[in-house]
Amino acid sequence: YRLYHDPSKSNTPEVFYEKLLPWLLDRPVANALQTTLVDEKCNDWRTPQRAGTCYHRCVLEALHYLCRRKGLSVEHTKQLFFVLRREMCRMVEEDLKVAEKLNNSDDKLIGIACQQLAHSVVKQMDRGSITAKQLGQVQQQIERIKGAVAQIPMEYSDSSAPPPQLELHRPNPPQHDHFPLF
Repeated sequence: YRLYHDPSKSNTPEVFYEKLLPWLLDRPVANALQTTLVDEKCNDWRTPQRAGTCYHRCVLEALHYLCRRKGLSVEHTKQLFFVLRREMCRMVEEDLKVAEKLNNSDDKLIGIACQQLAHSVVKQMDRGSITAKQLGQVQQQIERIKGAVAQIPMEYSDSSAPPPQLELHRPNPPQHDHFPLF
């Protein structure tokens, strides 16, 4: 969290790996790795998450670990994540059909989702896991999403403004909450 939100010379990945992690493990990292690497089938070395979407990424990392722990191969796990990304983009596409407006964070998250799906589909194509026709279908899906976003009015918020007043006691509360995108 602090690496992203408060970058400084005293707040680096080295501090995490050389100070915090050994303290949390109550032993040197190398010793912890020796005992952890016994079950190598689910210990994939992966790039640490550095974007501001860690609240989402930690769920994906846990799912990745569980899939590997249950015996899915790296290839099958990557295929599953491709399918999940594609399904999430399908849900975004459906939500965009009823959205009345988007704010700048919606636009940014939709852009990230499309980029991740595009990256994933190219990797699947390179592995021979999907056909050129499927690649084209994903490309069309991303173009439809971008087109839908372009048609919806944008509401740019001032990030320095305070959040809206919380109303806990409304005279006519809604029957359900409506989340247009997620």
